[in-house]
Amino acid sequence: VSQVTNQPADIMIERWIVREHEELRPQQQKALQKMHRDAVRGLVEDIKAMTPSKVYRASMAMNYAFFAELSDYLLQDYLGPFRRTTHAEDGERLRALTPDANPNSLTWDIRMADAWAEILGIRAWYTWLEFKEVCKEYSLRGCGEVGSASQRLEGERA
Repeated sequence: VSQVTNQPADIMIERWIVREHEELRPQQQKALQKMHRDAVRGLVEDIKAMTPSKVYRASMAMNYAFFAELSDYLLQDYLGPFRRTTHAEDGERLRALTPDANPNSLTWDIRMADAWAEILGIRAWYTWLEFKEVCKEYSLRGCGEVGSASQRLEGERA
């Protein structure tokens, strides 16, 4: 779930770094290379065999879309290992939703994540919460309630 709720916005962030912060490009390249290595490791049969098929298919389609977008934007071939997979069709459907413009809003991030999740058939897997609801759920300090999640769990067990 975190991949679908973060990756569309991550594409916009990487583009923004390229456009606005050339001085960060060396760090960006290192980070993207690590992300790419980690994603490519997921292509091996062992990982595929132990991952639920819907989760695997969705993750690989999102990786395809992410690295295809960055390959085009950075003029660097991050897509290579993903071209030989069956995930290109879903990945291209996700890419088609990704605008050339760089919207900068939480509303856009939520809409894009939901659109990707719909295409992948996983939209029912999560619910967006208002920040104040997250604070209530986890009883975080500084959110208006005092106490930790572990204190709350202990109280529920009693």
